[in-house]
Amino acid sequence: MSILQRLMLLVLILTTPILAIEAVNSIYLKNEHLAVVYNQAEQLAALVNDEHARMFEGIHQLLSTWAESPALRTRDLAGCQEMAERLRVRYPAYLMVGVTNEAGVIQCATSPTALGLPIGDRLHIRLAREAGDFVVGQSIRSRNNGRQALSFALPYQDQKGAPAGFITALVDLSWLEGILGRKRLPPGASITVADRQGTVLGHVPELPGVVGKPLPKAYQPLLEATEGGSVEQISLDGIVRVQGYAPPAVGMPGLFIMAGLDKSAALPPIHGIIWHSLGVLGAATLLALIALWWGVRRYLRDPLRVLMAAIDRWRKGDYAARANLGNGASELVTLGSAFDAMAEGLEAHDRAREEVHSGASKVAEVFGCMTDSVFEIDCDWRITFMNERARIEIAEGQDQVGLDLREAYPGIEDSPFWDVYTRAMADRVPVEIEDYYRPHQKWYVIRVYAELGINMFIPSSGLRRAGTRRPWPLRYSDLSCSA
Repeated sequence: MSILQRLMLLVLILTTPILAIEAVNSIYLKNEHLAVVYNQAEQLAALVNDEHARMFEGIHQLLSTWAESPALRTRDLAGCQEMAERLRVRYPAYLMVGVTNEAGVIQCATSPTALGLPIGDRLHIRLAREAGDFVVGQSIRSRNNGRQALSFALPYQDQKGAPAGFITALVDLSWLEGILGRKRLPPGASITVADRQGTVLGHVPELPGVVGKPLPKAYQPLLEATEGGSVEQISLDGIVRVQGYAPPAVGMPGLFIMAGLDKSAALPPIHGIIWHSLGVLGAATLLALIALWWGVRRYLRDPLRVLMAAIDRWRKGDYAARANLGNGASELVTLGSAFDAMAEGLEAHDRAREEVHSGASKVAEVFGCMTDSVFEIDCDWRITFMNERARIEIAEGQDQVGLDLREAYPGIEDSPFWDVYTRAMADRVPVEIEDYYRPHQKWYVIRVYAELGINMFIPSSGLRRAGTRRPWPLRYSDLSCSA
């Protein structure tokens, strides 16, 4: 078993039971408490919706009472205004009631300044005309006093049963917001009330500049939902809450209610469980670290010291140094064996390189004492050797070792010499050529032999009177060194 497997097994044996138990308990309890929080958010939204429904039903009853008054039944507009004047002192300041004719022009109102104002284009008038019943409109800016208010409308009939107009009510949004502000809520909770168009009617806790503004686009799917529910979403104050909501389709018609609960405030038991789990896991981790420290000391540190000492000796030139970590299946023992094998191989390679270098020196010495000019070309057509005579007589004093043959001798590919070189390279046969090399303005006799690349021998008496290429196999023994 490897060191890594030993360490992993130790950690798993120590921590797996604790991790499994704590993970299952934490997940179960968290999900259970979250379900409670979501349910509480939905219940809070339903409670707020019911409270507003009762308030709006009171407004409905108020408008119904107006609809049954003799003045409206007989279309006595003067009597209607007289009634409105009497009731104005009894009504709170946040409420304004008005009566319109069928065209939507206010004929009598608790606020005299509203008389004669056309409101037939308002949404609550249009909805009441379509529904033929009491409706909750939307947040509007009153044409009477310019204040934001929530609108209501109820169509009424005269004593003959003919449609006579609409009774409207405007409730100042400051009153709705005040009611929300006095409501006792759980710590960190929030309530948002909006109309059917998504315009905020009130928010708790109070947020300056929010009332009268549209809800963010993220709320639009909730506003259009066909049933209530709960989601985790960012509130208008930027805090992530579990939001229970009652859309207009299922709650009070024309009203959107959202109640949010702060998760961090609603789940205090979870925090205690988490800290308890962290303590248990910390203890388990400490034990695991102690076990790992012992394992590293036993199976890593000592072998590493031996291996590093051998490497350091190698760095200082002691190529006989070996790790000798013995036998075993651990990674470090395998690494030590690989190091020893590498050291053996490098030492053997170094000896072979010395032998090759010695042999190359002897060959170079032999080539150096020849009267012929000698070139060695590798398989990539790169010059790997040239003797002193070749440097003087052929290369015109230049050291061309390392250069490509075609770079060192421009135009060689378009000359008969190149055909001979490529034939020798491909067929591995010795060839001789005698031809004229225009860039040097000389005739050359060149003998080519194939080994790993090709060797070229150019006699110092390279000029021939007759010049056509012809094969001339020549044994290597014919090129013996002569002074």
